[in-house]
Amino acid sequence: MSLRDDAQIDIDANGLIDEAQADWLRARVCEACAHAPIPVARLSLRVVADAEMAELHQRYSGVAGTTDVLTFIDSGAEQSRGDAASADPPGANADLPGARADVALCVDEARRQATRRGHPLQTELLLYAVHALLHACGLNDAEEGEAAKMHHFEDRILTAMGIGAVYARGEPSE
Repeated sequence: MSLRDDAQIDIDANGLIDEAQADWLRARVCEACAHAPIPVARLSLRVVADAEMAELHQRYSGVAGTTDVLTFIDSGAEQSRGDAASADPPGANADLPGARADVALCVDEARRQATRRGHPLQTELLLYAVHALLHACGLNDAEEGEAAKMHHFEDRILTAMGIGAVYARGEPSE
């Protein structure tokens, strides 16, 4: 599919990543939208630290502690896993067809996972953004089989973008 010509992709780095990383992330998210299952009208990404993510996680998912990414879909689509929540956030272009969501990306969790997986912080944040993009497009990962399909789709998108499989690199060997 594609990013709508009139779509909005916004990133609020919140002072937690530098401007170059934020610009790189925005450009890659726009690129990822070309591989989304439906057109994208609006994605607003906010980079947050553990404390803010833990507060959001508790408030919207009822789960204590931090998490990697929270997706707030403004279409009212029901989400059933702790890393995604539904809300009706205010947003521009609300009347346009296509995926729309507000997203919180946890920079502290991204640092931990990037170290574990052996890649840069911005690559891990991109993985979280692609995960949120897929939620905004209606994919769900509430059950193990759904999660495996969603993670495969994430890696397929990232591979098509020339980044390569990111999630699969972090899986423990059997």
